[in-house]
Amino acid sequence: MIKIHIGIDDTDSYKGGCTTYIASILSEELDKKRWIKIIDYPNLIRLNPNIPFKTRGNGSIAFRILIEKYKIDKLMDKVWNTVLENSFLYGKTSPSVVFWEGEINKEIRKFYNRALTTLVSYSYLDKIIERNSDKITIFFKEKKRSLIGALAAIGGILTSDYTFELIAYRNPSIDTRYRKIDFLSVIRFDRKIRPYTFNNFDYNKKRILITPHGPDPVIFGIRGNNPKYLLKALRIIVTKERIERWTIFRTNQGTDAHLSIFKKIKETRPYDSVIIKGRVLENPKIMRGGHILFKISDETGSMLVIAYKETGRLCKIIKLLKKGDLVEVYGGIRPPSKNYPLSLNLEKIKVIETSPIKVSYNPLCPVCSRRMKSAGRNKGYKCKHCGYYSKNLRKVVIYKPRLLKPGIYIASPRAHRHLTKPLSRYENVNRGDKIKIVFPWHYP
Repeated sequence: MIKIHIGIDDTDSYKGGCTTYIASILSEELDKKRWIKIIDYPNLIRLNPNIPFKTRGNGSIAFRILIEKYKIDKLMDKVWNTVLENSFLYGKTSPSVVFWEGEINKEIRKFYNRALTTLVSYSYLDKIIERNSDKITIFFKEKKRSLIGALAAIGGILTSDYTFELIAYRNPSIDTRYRKIDFLSVIRFDRKIRPYTFNNFDYNKKRILITPHGPDPVIFGIRGNNPKYLLKALRIIVTKERIERWTIFRTNQGTDAHLSIFKKIKETRPYDSVIIKGRVLENPKIMRGGHILFKISDETGSMLVIAYKETGRLCKIIKLLKKGDLVEVYGGIRPPSKNYPLSLNLEKIKVIETSPIKVSYNPLCPVCSRRMKSAGRNKGYKCKHCGYYSKNLRKVVIYKPRLLKPGIYIASPRAHRHLTKPLSRYENVNRGDKIKIVFPWHYP
């Protein structure tokens, strides 16, 4: 038997559909075939969230299986037909499927990393496909743009860190944006199973976080470090909608995978996901609407950083920054607009060093211990209470402690992107390439 990797992308639109729903159907169909051995959970691979050419979550799918070589053509027909039959073909939707034979090489892994952190060009895609033509078979509906996501999903083998998500679906003919989830059941499972799941409920805003808001078939998605706890949560959640199917995915969500590359300010390009280390150039400014702006600089230049009101507690931290603080800012580079120059949309900040608050006072009178007054520029100080005068006294300088302490600060859970690593995962990382599949991992 040989190993086959299958990448799938761009099967949905803003009007409906979901690539993971098609992956759920394929999970059922492929798992039925005795001539196919599934060796990993379907992989849900999120790519650069700052790319404008996407529908909603910029996610693609990868399957990893073993199969007899003479069955490959049959497999390809089955997968491609299933994708076409279930894609939501609206507007610019252009589904694609990529098949890769054998082990994943370094070039495809690098392609995945590029698709995570920057804008991938068609010329780079074409070179990769041409150089690996003996291993790649591609299918696409009309436009090859979605081949980037499908090929990147194949390269995202998730060995450095990964999480899991159990996604439950309703019938795709239901196009309402509302989900009928019992509010208290979400709180109940969150409190019972934490910290093994994350981003379930925002207690400050009293908002459920496991439900999407689009006209797609997803009812809810439970994210966590271990599949067995997702199955426990599934038994606790109460929904008034009929669950047609569900599937567990292994994914790069909640890992900060897109925030791994340090760049100098001069090196940044629009749509990059980057980390920049620099000094705060000026105290933050609070804009109308609640957004906060500040500038940082390094040896190559300066850049505007924008913390949006929606990031919640991250904005509260940014308000405490002062000129001279040494920080690392994490986020996406937004292109210039009529309102802002090239700037960084802040997702996370690491405060490395805070500059002290320097406060100076007139000296105390050595005779009566009262605060003295200046006698004029370079003329010393005089006490208005006892009349003592001295030209040799100097101001007293005091350094006050800062409220802001060094550390990592992220947005409130309600503002997390799919890839944002929650604080609960900083000490709890999954590593390795040996995956043991927990049963059941899909229904039906």
